[in-house]
Amino acid sequence: MKNRLLLCVLFSLLIVCVSAPSFAAKSAPATAPAAATATDTTAGFQQSWAWKNVDPALQSAWLDAMQRGAGTTRFQCFVRIKDVMDPGDRSFLEDKGFNVRIFEGNVGRGDVAAKDLQAVAELPFVGSIKLSAPAN
Repeated sequence: MKNRLLLCVLFSLLIVCVSAPSFAAKSAPATAPAAATATDTTAGFQQSWAWKNVDPALQSAWLDAMQRGAGTTRFQCFVRIKDVMDPGDRSFLEDKGFNVRIFEGNVGRGDVAAKDLQAVAELPFVGSIKLSAPAN
């Protein structure tokens, strides 16, 4: 009985090892022109649940920046998180590209590049992001 079990496990591993290279080859993304990729990115963000976390003024400024190909445009923003902020939240915000200037309670002020806005909005603890000053 133990020999059969061992044989089944080894056979399963063999199948996984042999088929693994074909999975990797299938998952490689096709290359596309940069403009098409930017359009796909903006459309994907607009269709995501995180888009609802971004206020309309910031949505408009972000769309304008992305259509111009200006992903480095920085937006002055307020970020409201769902609970009182802890050091881990601040670290996640900074890792995703939000430059935290000040945080009080559950509202923070800082800036974020257009290319990083989606990553910040998709953080599970972010409740909303609002434009605090006109976009440059």
